[in-house]
Amino acid sequence: MKKTIVAYLGVILLLFVVSATLVGQTSTAQADTSTLGYGAEVNPTGNPIGGGAGYSNIITSGDYTVTSRTEFLAALSTLSGMSESARTGKIIYIEESANIDMGGGTYGTLSLSVPSGITIASNRGWGSSSGGRIYWSMPATLPHYKHFLAVGNNVTFNGIRLEGPDGEIGTSGSDPLIDGIYCSGKTGLVVENCEIYNWPYAGIAYYSDKLPGLGSSSKAQIHHNYIHHCRRSGLGYGVQVAAASALIEANIFDYCRHAIAGERDYPASNYEARFNIVEPNITNSMFDMHGGNDTPSWGFDDGPDARVPAGGTILIHHNTFKSSSQISVGIRGVPADVCRVYNNWTYWPSSASTTTFKQRLENLGLTPYINMEVYDNWYGTTSPPLTNHSPVLGAISDKTINGGESLTFTVAATDPDGDALTYSASNL
Repeated sequence: MKKTIVAYLGVILLLFVVSATLVGQTSTAQADTSTLGYGAEVNPTGNPIGGGAGYSNIITSGDYTVTSRTEFLAALSTLSGMSESARTGKIIYIEESANIDMGGGTYGTLSLSVPSGITIASNRGWGSSSGGRIYWSMPATLPHYKHFLAVGNNVTFNGIRLEGPDGEIGTSGSDPLIDGIYCSGKTGLVVENCEIYNWPYAGIAYYSDKLPGLGSSSKAQIHHNYIHHCRRSGLGYGVQVAAASALIEANIFDYCRHAIAGERDYPASNYEARFNIVEPNITNSMFDMHGGNDTPSWGFDDGPDARVPAGGTILIHHNTFKSSSQISVGIRGVPADVCRVYNNWTYWPSSASTTTFKQRLENLGLTPYINMEVYDNWYGTTSPPLTNHSPVLGAISDKTINGGESLTFTVAATDPDGDALTYSASNL
């Protein structure tokens, strides 16, 4: 007689690990994150927050290796002249010792087209390397609401240093106003393992991708970067999202006005921010979404207007906010869908929870929270307790054996520290 043993691993492994939770072939970063604990320090991505030393996806060569402005422009021109299928996957590699000035002169290089499908890379984190540097020195004529790199679809930046002309606060709206990476009307942007700094308007500005929301695989992915000194008064965004959807993950932000900002009047301004560390030198709300509560006295053309949404879907979880003077999250109106704020660690005390995770509706005559949920966060400067995460195990198929025979299961897994675990069950 044959007998079928159904591999209910949860039952079997309870003999050995009482709290084990069994998940299929899903990475920890993709699994349900609500059980991970508090703050960015739970980081399940497998790479260091902010990138650099220890990052796993470091590029050390390319199809075009450049060390000068002339070589960089020539490589971009050559790739732009190819068909999209021919250039997709090509890499412009910035030599680690390179310091390429794309500014200076009368106007500097503005709206430099980066063709679709390519990667601009260097080796930040490889040994002691900081990565090759592309910088934009101050020209004679200061830019006003201009862009440096204007990118196409499916462009990746990996391991470079991208330096703007001015990392100071300045006066509100004062020139130079320029952003570093500008992606508008395109999809598939990836920015990883980069250092991006000194851009007065925004380090990364991502606009109008026409995607259905955060579920799209073509949304922007901005992860494992160090983004700092983007802090012009009245502007100053590490990452800006407008009428677009972005995953913003495992970055370090410092010396920005807003580390992340979402633009008003766009139901499709969506972002998920997770596993980020925001250092204390932020000069306004750390994560922000503009909305209908804004008024001309705050520098806007109109408002307040309840019809103007504060974005669409905003998910803010497992971040560490180190300032106890600037609020962690500021949602300035009512989201078209929802803003969920959970499992973060803020240095503000719990008595100020509605202050640090703030929905501003006072100009609309409304009372928070509306389409905003704040729950299960950690408050104060004392570190949250460590969470012993359950191992993540692969699936095992059903087993069939002959009657009277025994069966042994052996299952391999890893614990939260990456150590190997082996479980077995015999005589089944």
